[in-house]
Amino acid sequence: METLALKALVDKTNNRVIFAECDEDFVDVLFSFFTMPMGKIINRTRNLPPAASVGCMNNLYESVENLEG
Repeated sequence: METLALKALVDKTNNRVIFAECDEDFVDVLFSFFTMPMGKIINRTRNLPPAASVGCMNNLYESVENLEG
């Protein structure tokens, strides 16, 4: 198991991070918490008005859904 390194300069008086330094792997893990699979986004938006459609992704999602059964 790998370790992730993070160095942070914290202003304890104001409870704020002033500066943070980390490896690329830590950033990848952090960003992975903010991602949502495209299928989930399409599934949630396809019952909204057409202005909320995600282009051809709605058609692709429907085609895959039809393949499943």
